[in-house]
This record gives sequence, structure tokens and C-alpha cells, in this order.
Amino acid sequence: MRFEGSDGWIFVHIHGGKLEAEPTSLLTEKPENLPVQLGRTPSHPRNFLDAVKSRNQPFAPAEVGHRTATLCHLNNIAMRLGRKLRWDPIKEQILDDEEASRLLAPVMRPPWSL
Repeated sequence: MRFEGSDGWIFVHIHGGKLEAEPTSLLTEKPENLPVQLGRTPSHPRNFLDAVKSRNQPFAPAEVGHRTATLCHLNNIAMRLGRKLRWDPIKEQILDDEEASRLLAPVMRPPWSL
């Protein structure tokens, strides 16, 4: 999977987790020096259950789960079609690709509809 941003790109190999980047200096960045800080939890399910019980926010809020799942779905669509996709994260739409856009939601059989 390749993540592209304004400062370059990082490619994560599916098998083995090897990383490539351009510029390669992205691979030597220290996470503690980045503007966005990511943490860890020993157990997401336990953290979620504790958050439900306490009514506090879980470690990974719903928005994080939604955005993570979106990346996975987009990756599957791109692999299925064998081409790159352009994504608008604000509108949550695939740009300029009707075939790929149709794959964002399943075809519902009557009488089901949204």
C-alpha cells in the first residue's frame, strides 16, 4: 500500500512489512518529533469495553476506525480494478471513476434500499 502526502510517499509491502519512501529521510523520522502523535494500547477490545463502561472516549475513537476502514476498502477496490484511485476525504468520494464509485456500496436487492 502506498501513502502519498505533500512531503513525499511511503510504500508498505504486504508481505514482510518492508518500507520504502521518497524521500528516504521519511524512514528515519522519529515519531516523537512528528506533529501527530500516535499511541498504543495493549488491547483494543478491552479498551473499548472499558470506555463503554466508563463512558469515556476509547483510545481509538469512531472517526479513527471509520478512516482506517475506508483506507482498507479503497485499497481493495483499487486492487480489484487494477488501477489507482483518487479520493476526496472531505466528500468521501472517489474522484472521476464511476466504476470504482459503484463498488463503495453493495447493490441492494429489492425490497431493500437506502
